[in-house]
Amino acid sequence: MAAALKRFYRGDNAVRDHELEIFRQCSDKIGKILRLTSNSEANVTELRQLSLSKGGLFNGPMRRWAWPALLQVPTEGSDATAPALSRDDLDLIEKDVQRSGLFRSRAVEGCIARGEQQSDLLQTKLISVLSAAVSSPLATGEDEPCYYQGLHDIAFILLVNLNYDEDKTTRALRKLMQSHLQDATKKDFSNITFVLDTVLMPLIQSLDEEVYMALVASDVPLTNVILPWLITLFAHPVQDESVASRLMDAFVANGHPMLPFYVAVALLTHPSLRSQILAASCDPAMMHMAIQALPSQLKNDLEMSGGGKGGITAQDIIDLSLSIMQEKTPESLLQFIGMGLGQRSRRRLLKKARCISMLGIPARQSRLSAQADLFWKTQAQVRSNAKVRLGQLYADAPAIYETALSRGEKALVECHKMLVPSKQTLLVLQVITTLVILLPHHYVGQFYCLVQLAMGFCTTALASFSWFPASTDVNDTKKLTNHYYSDTYDDEVPGVVMVKSPSMTSLCDLPGVLMVKSPSTTSLCDHEFAC
Repeated sequence: MAAALKRFYRGDNAVRDHELEIFRQCSDKIGKILRLTSNSEANVTELRQLSLSKGGLFNGPMRRWAWPALLQVPTEGSDATAPALSRDDLDLIEKDVQRSGLFRSRAVEGCIARGEQQSDLLQTKLISVLSAAVSSPLATGEDEPCYYQGLHDIAFILLVNLNYDEDKTTRALRKLMQSHLQDATKKDFSNITFVLDTVLMPLIQSLDEEVYMALVASDVPLTNVILPWLITLFAHPVQDESVASRLMDAFVANGHPMLPFYVAVALLTHPSLRSQILAASCDPAMMHMAIQALPSQLKNDLEMSGGGKGGITAQDIIDLSLSIMQEKTPESLLQFIGMGLGQRSRRRLLKKARCISMLGIPARQSRLSAQADLFWKTQAQVRSNAKVRLGQLYADAPAIYETALSRGEKALVECHKMLVPSKQTLLVLQVITTLVILLPHHYVGQFYCLVQLAMGFCTTALASFSWFPASTDVNDTKKLTNHYYSDTYDDEVPGVVMVKSPSMTSLCDLPGVLMVKSPSTTSLCDHEFAC
């Protein structure tokens, strides 16, 4: 698609059929982009959505107007004359530009004859852009940004897509250095390595346990591999101008400095790329090479849809990274910092995280300080609610105590009523105890029968003294007793059963026998047991 658009804009009619079909399908989106970029008060929100959709901004002529609008760079005017760089810094920039292998075969259209190699004119423009971008502080009160190897790759992508306009490219590069590259342009990369060391592996573990275990088993220093991706915004590792420009569309449109970090995570966890990592988990060298080669496998999404063979497109990675970013927001990444450490160590790491720009500049201008203020406000509200509830509990405590005390007293009275035995119950227990004492040991098997006999005896005795209602039927007890022992029954003494026992001759011979008086007899001792 990119090749078709190039030939289209320079009047080349040799457009292949599938490229022309793709161009027709994207004509509506191209018309919207041209309409938005031609308006001085463009709808930036709609332009962002178009930049993040399939194909992005398509080509340089559209990016020439869209990128300054998305970065809020003035399209006219120039910066004041910046102080000159030191000779050492200028030599370093010149050497990096001269030995850079990025897009060597690309001809500079409009400036150099078609088909020429990277020329001295392009190098001069690139050196001029880099020198102007890093020669003065990015904001009042800040230190001067530091040049680092890899910044020239980003400047090259901007310069090519902005029609080799040095002034516009310089302004765009400085805007990126104020947001996405602010931590990279400091004296060292300690802030970026801090994020990679503390957040990257826990985030991968929460997304894909298998990939995490493979990376841990290989013991590859993942920070050293991912760091070049972030500081060059993938311009160096992809080694493809169209793919690097497509990724730049997403970085510029989204505006969040953490998006390159999420793109790196998406490359490691993509369903089609993770298999390469799992296959190389046993060999650290192979794992290192497999991870390094992931960005170079990305293809232009429009060229793939135009008849190319299978592969991972830049749009696939952008969509996955935005999905991960929505699921694991930059603010939520703070939970991974210092996991497993003590409270004091974790507090120290979180304090360090406050100084990191890529964590402290969210897309919606919600900074870490605002998150911390919200946290403390929430904690204060929780404490206030706890005090109110505790005060209510103190106020209600006397009433609760009185209620519990009254209910306890009532329950105690009821318990006493249930536990106080009646005279009839005591008499029954005494009779049963006496009969158990009289029972020989070798008649233990007949204990159940003796209990039934005792119950019948008690019922008859109590009925004789009218303790039970007059309707108590003594004959039922007689029938029950005769069922077990059919030897002797004394009719003269109601309710008294004669039981044969080899170990006793009379009830009078045994102590503890209760003498029960009855209207028809004087004593139980008058009746002997037949041996």
